[in-house]
This record gives sequence, structure tokens and C-alpha cells, in this order.
Amino acid sequence: MMPQFANVEQLKGHWQSRTEAVLKRDIARLPSAFLATMRNAVVFQNGFVRSEQGIVVQETIVGARDVTPPQEDRVVRHEPRPTALLRKAGDSDFAHWLAELLPRVREFRAMFPQQAIQFAVPASPADMRPMRQRTLEWLGVRDDEILWLGSEPTRFDLLHFITVNSIHSHTHDFTGLRHVSAQARAKVPHGKAHRRLYISRDGATKRRLLNEPDIVSQLTKRNFTIVAPQSMSIDEQVALFAEAEMVVGTTDATMANILWGPEHCEVVALSPDHGHEFFFWDMAGIRDQTFSFLFGDSADPSQLGNADFTADPALLCRIVDAALARIARRQGKQPA
Repeated sequence: MMPQFANVEQLKGHWQSRTEAVLKRDIARLPSAFLATMRNAVVFQNGFVRSEQGIVVQETIVGARDVTPPQEDRVVRHEPRPTALLRKAGDSDFAHWLAELLPRVREFRAMFPQQAIQFAVPASPADMRPMRQRTLEWLGVRDDEILWLGSEPTRFDLLHFITVNSIHSHTHDFTGLRHVSAQARAKVPHGKAHRRLYISRDGATKRRLLNEPDIVSQLTKRNFTIVAPQSMSIDEQVALFAEAEMVVGTTDATMANILWGPEHCEVVALSPDHGHEFFFWDMAGIRDQTFSFLFGDSADPSQLGNADFTADPALLCRIVDAALARIARRQGKQPA
């Protein structure tokens, strides 16, 4: 789905042509992932898998660095129960957990409907544990079916795992994400308010919006509420964003909360102009939401997509006002 607005001319060098190529695609195809079952496999580090014969499974280390298979005498844990692996490189990120790992629960359940399996889930970072536990609960996973797994080498009598089922950062599991969204919205009580939300990155160490006070000033005039999802429980985040008619924010992990937003929610993502980030555009498309990009001037181009940047307040106002006009038309009202 083409974005409603994208100032791709702001992008520098090859970033412009690369971005245009993805945004103009007619169809997106997921990679040909497969589900594998292994006996006496060892899981180590960030969910990497070593076979009983000592061979590292290539599909589990895609994009990883410093992969060091453990020696046999370093395997410190043994799990006799059949286990499904919910680990991958980058699994400490909130958005990647929601988009790439959580949908796999549905696939495992479908493949092994009669098998009593436990799910191996990242134990760190510790502050993400309540969120992981609650989101798994939405999908019917009990607490006693969760194995909290660190980086220590662990041998499994029977291990199920799924190979990469997304293309970073622009193609995710359509059916799986819709299922996660539907389960969350069904399990978490929420109202029908028409909220306008701005996700602040105040206190962040990278990808900071340097002129955020100017942006906030314009948005508050348009009845936006400034929110910091990272300080909320996952249920509070779902309840809040389920009522959103419009969300504005930088391309940060907490932007994944648009997954809880209703269809036709207007989403505006602010991003530095030396890099591209399609993660939330793809997520919005899966949720049938309307998406706009606003690329801003990077303070340090060498930082690429993690650079601090400034966004044009006047351009943002035009994007937001156009979105509010679309909302008003859908609601049969005058723009507010």
C-alpha cells in the first residue's frame, strides 16, 4: 500500500531510489520459511541452534555476529519437554518481539495441536519479561508453558523452530500479525474515544527529534496528547492505542503500538533522511491504516537511520491537517 505522503525527495543518495522501489511494489512475498524439528539440539546465545552432529543451523544465525558454538562440555542445561523456540537475533526489541516472534505461537499450535509443548522465550532484558508473559497469555500460553531461556547452552530432547519468516524491515507475517492484534484487542478492555497521540522520545539516546518542542507545540494546538508508552504496562498501551484515530511519532520500537490501533487510524512516522525504515509502514498496511512518512534533516549522516534529526513543523502541520480532514470525512464531521 502506497503511503498517503512521503517526501522521498528529502532522502539523500541511494536512499531515495531504494525507498521508492519498496514503496512502489505491487506485491510483497514472505520468504519461504519452514518449521524444523530436531532431537538433542543445543540452543545457545541469541537462539542459535547446533544440531546433535555439531552443525550450526545456518537459518538460525541470519544477520548475527560473533556466533561461537559451545563445546560439548559447555552445555549446562537440559530440557526433556518438547519445546518450541521463540528466540532470534534482535529479540530484545519490543517491536521485533511483537512482529516476528509472537506470531510464531499460532504456527506452532497449528502444526502440533495434540503435543504438549513449552515455549523457550528470552529471559532478558528483565524489564521485558512481564510484557512477554502477558502477550503470550493473549495467545493461550500458560505461565507453566514458558521456559525462560538465557544465553547459556541448553540441550533439548525435542526442539521445534521456525526459520526467518519476515524480510527486515518491510515484509511481515500478515495473518500472524492480524491474529496478534485481534487477540490483544479482544483481551484488553478499551473504550471508543478518538484519541490523537504523539509518541515522545524524550530521554532517548539516539534518533532524537531535536526540535521536538516545536513539533509538540503544533500538535497540542490540534488536541494531541503526548505519551511515553515505554513507561506503561502492555495492557495500558493496548487500551490507549486501541482508541487512537491518529498517531504521530518517530520510527522507534514503541511505534509498534499502532498494531492495537483501529482500521483507518492515521499514522505519521518521522524519520532521519539518511536511511529507510519500512517496519511501521508495513505494520500499518497489515492493519489497514493510513500511513505517511516525513523525513527530516539528519544531524550526523554517518549515523544513518539512528541519527538525531529535525522535522519541518510546517510540513508536518500540512500532513496532520490533511489526515484530520480525512478523519472528519469518514466521521461525517467538519475538520477539528
